[in-house]
Order: sequence, then C-alpha cells, then structure tokens
Amino acid sequence: MEYLPNAAPKSILSPSSRSQEIKVPFGERDGRLYPPGHVERGLGCRCTCPECGADLVAKRSSRGLAFFAHHDRTECIGGYETALHRMAKQIIDDAKSVTLPEYSVRVQVTSPEGITLAGTAYFQPHYTAIHDVRQESRIERWVPDITARLKTRATIFIEIYVSHAVDGDKPEKLDNLFEIDLSTLPEDTVSDLEKLKEAVLISAPRKWYRCSLYDDLEKVEKFRQSLQERLAAEKEKILREKTMKEAVLKREADIENNKSRMREHYAEPLKNLEYMLT
Repeated sequence: MEYLPNAAPKSILSPSSRSQEIKVPFGERDGRLYPPGHVERGLGCRCTCPECGADLVAKRSSRGLAFFAHHDRTECIGGYETALHRMAKQIIDDAKSVTLPEYSVRVQVTSPEGITLAGTAYFQPHYTAIHDVRQESRIERWVPDITARLKTRATIFIEIYVSHAVDGDKPEKLDNLFEIDLSTLPEDTVSDLEKLKEAVLISAPRKWYRCSLYDDLEKVEKFRQSLQERLAAEKEKILREKTMKEAVLKREADIENNKSRMREHYAEPLKNLEYMLT
C-alpha cells in the first residue's frame, strides 16, 4: 500500500464495542509480530504471545478467518491490547513515516497604547517522513512508545492509545508529544494488516499534548505580521474616532459656553421684561 505525503485523513468506521472474537491478533517470532494469515498453520507458525510469551497456534475458523490461539493453556488477559499496541509501533518503525495531528497556534499582538488583536493560525494533519525511530527509549524518567526525528531535526514523541491514554506528568514534560488513538478500532480493521497500516499511519484519531514545532514557522510569522498590520490600521481608526469625538465634545462645550455668555449678556433686560409683565 502506498502512503502519500499530505494525504487527507479518512474517517475510521464508527466505534462500536469490540466482540473480542480475536484474542491475540498478532504473534511474535524473532522479535517481530506477524498476522495469523502470514505464517504457517498450527505450531509451525513458531509464534508466541506478545503478552505472556506462551506458544501460539495459527488456526482458521469455519468462516476462513485466520486467528491465533494459545497452545495448551487458556487465553491470557491483555493479549489483544499488547499485540495491537506493539504492532502499531512496528508499523510506524517500518514505514519511517506518520501523520502529524492538526494543530493551531494562538497569536496575539499588543500596541504600546494597550490595543490587542488575537487570532489563530491553523495547520492541517500532515503526513511526513521520520528518522532515527526508537521504540521505548527512555527520556529521563519517561519512556515514550516511539521517539523519532523530523527532517528539521526536531524530536517528536508518539504514544499509542489502545487501553490506556497518556497520563501522569508525561504530557507536561515532553514537548512535541502526540497520541494515536486505536482504542475503538473495529476488529475487521485490526485483522486486515493493510487497513491497520492505513489507520495507524494516517486516519486513526490523533492529538497533540504539547507542541512547539509550529511556533516559529513562516506561516505563523506571516500571520503575526498580518495582525501587526491590522493593529496599525486599528490604531489609526481608534485615533480618528478619538479625534472626532473630541471635536464633537469641543463643539458641544463651545455651544454651552456661548449660551452661558448670551444668558449673562441679556440677564438684565430679561429681568426688566419679567418685572414689566408681572
């Protein structure tokens, strides 16, 4: 399957509760994960459970669906989540590419007079190559699922959400950290490797927790400059309105002063007239 840069993310099927017919979607062999349809049948698959390490048997249902089952033991709890979580990391590591989530940068400019304008620069989801991909690489006391670099040499951190979203202080401490949400993937997507690749690399919901990648980009700077230009125009407009208001107030004050002077000038004649009329 070919993945193209800047491919528009497609919506995943509406989430529904998993039936959990698939207990272990991928088996491990020699450090890699394989779908049940990509290995030999039975114990010849030479695969183990990514969660508990027990031997797996590759089988096919009456409907022809390939699946793994534990050999000589009951199915373990967590086999589905662990296998999907690890396969997602393997897919990104193999592809050396991923779709970055959408992002918005809030920009604000303020004049010395205290006039403030603000706006938002938007960035669409962006499919991009990544380099130096490392899984479970410790950063101080945090262990992101994936650490990688962009062509700009900026480091990004990727978390895969299957059963547990990012928590604790990791989102606060790791800059350029985003999460890919696979928690509601339908099983028909998980059981189809090409569909799963498309979801992991492109269309599964994803969001930034912290991000500074876009703060100094040319697009943001141009947006800031446009706000500065608007700010200058707004300042001139406010100044004109202030000047006009001051002129109106001055005219009103002049009129009142003239009225006062006229009243003082004719005060005595008016008083005599009033006396004559009474």
